Amino acid sequence: MLLASGEGFIAEGGLRLNMNDAWGWGFASCPIVPASQVAEVCRLFKRYGRAGLLYWRSQQERGMRSELHDNNRVIDFVENEERIRKHDR
Repeated sequence: MLLASGEGFIAEGGLRLNMNDAWGWGFASCPIVPASQVAEVCRLFKRYGRAGLLYWRSQQERGMRSELHDNNRVIDFVENEERIRKHDR
């Protein structure tokens, strides 16, 4: 599902995320997902779509924020949903 969406692709032997224009207009980024994180990235994408990927990447960069306010809103949304999900376990 992630690969078919165009949000992720395989290159250089690993999963990369298409995060172009996620942190600012014209800012290209295709981070490699560590093998230990692939299942979590797929879970977040399945549950939240691109918003889950933005959240995951933000967490990897210690809460990195975007110049694009809409992206920050969806990161905040997923963060709150994940907090609730973990609390309800």
